[in-house]
Amino acid sequence: MNLISGATFKRLLPILVASALLLVALQLWAQPSQPVSAAVISPSVSSPGASAPALTPSPSLPASSAPFSKAAVEMLAQYGLWILAAIFGAAAAILKKNASALTEQLRALRGPAKLPATYRTNSVMLLGLGGSGKTTLVRALTNVHEANPRIATAEYDIHSVALDIPGDSPTTRCQLFISDYAGQDLGSLIAAFLDQQKLPYSPMRHGYVRSLIVVVDLFAPPELSGAKGTAQDAIDSSRVAEQIAAWNEQCLSAIFGMLTKSLNYVCLFINKGDLLTLDHAQITATALTAYLPLRKHLERQSRGAVVEIIVGSAETGWGLNQLKASLLEASGPTGII
Repeated sequence: MNLISGATFKRLLPILVASALLLVALQLWAQPSQPVSAAVISPSVSSPGASAPALTPSPSLPASSAPFSKAAVEMLAQYGLWILAAIFGAAAAILKKNASALTEQLRALRGPAKLPATYRTNSVMLLGLGGSGKTTLVRALTNVHEANPRIATAEYDIHSVALDIPGDSPTTRCQLFISDYAGQDLGSLIAAFLDQQKLPYSPMRHGYVRSLIVVVDLFAPPELSGAKGTAQDAIDSSRVAEQIAAWNEQCLSAIFGMLTKSLNYVCLFINKGDLLTLDHAQITATALTAYLPLRKHLERQSRGAVVEIIVGSAETGWGLNQLKASLLEASGPTGII
């Protein structure tokens, strides 16, 4: 990587060239001209038959004067060296400043979001098909009312909330960063995750994602099913099958491949349990049975991370306290993992 930008180099180049020319000029001025000798003909009159008059060398003509006296040249040379030293000192200062800026840029592209050293943090990757309730879950966890569940997420959004870790004295704050990506396919997720690596101090920096939440549901959203989102006697089997197929073994393998040993927690959040007309125990049993294949996929890919299945409702808050407690438990220090 270059420590000098093109613009900086263009500014320094004329100064360095001018300094070099100044030194060359001073050296040339310091060299006096060589003395010139001349030959004259003797003024004696030659007689007939005599040989040609002899050429008698005359004393050397005085050397032409240097443009400056020796003392002036020495003074100019001394000042020139001082000027050159100042110029190179300024150049060194610019290089040092650029090197510091480059170091900060590299640090920003390697580190996660800046937080106080006393904080804990948990960066959460949130996955789910459209209409499964991701954005509603984000709003419930963070109280971000701008996360409108009726509007499809337009881009890779990162929501943040600071929570107190219960039982700690003095109180410890945990900063949750929850990502919600726009695409409904693996390519969109990977592209969005790679874009995050280009941003300085991104909370979704590779090596700092500690939690993964896969949101699935028991019923298709009203705009897809034609229903009004009211209570149902049985789960939507086709909707469940669609999501199990979407989060298949190969897809999950690619997703877990982007994560590292920093991953502490994996949650399968089965949403919209409140729309099933059964008691909580029956709803939980029904949902766990329906999504057993996906649970097995996650457990095989988890690489030692805790895998938890939560049946609940992002709309009513059922299961959210359990999810928050698990996310706080999975948090870690703000330093490099």
